[in-house]
Amino acid sequence: MNDNVENKRPVEEHVLWCRGERDRLTHELGQYQTGSLSIGARKTGEPVTQGSVTHVSYLQRTIEQLGRVIAAYSPPCNQID
Repeated sequence: MNDNVENKRPVEEHVLWCRGERDRLTHELGQYQTGSLSIGARKTGEPVTQGSVTHVSYLQRTIEQLGRVIAAYSPPCNQID
């Protein structure tokens, strides 16, 4: 029984880390989508650089993957996220 408790704590800590990381990346993605953040020198109205498109795609995939980890390892009552 103690092994289960000892193994559960690192999983809970990892889920908390995933939630924080997902929130941070979601905020960063929001900044890209509003145009307040960009990679390279880009002014409003100019085309988005390929680097920005790639990074935004990375953010979206990572946020989705973190959401899956959170859902998989959270107790059923916390899977609303």
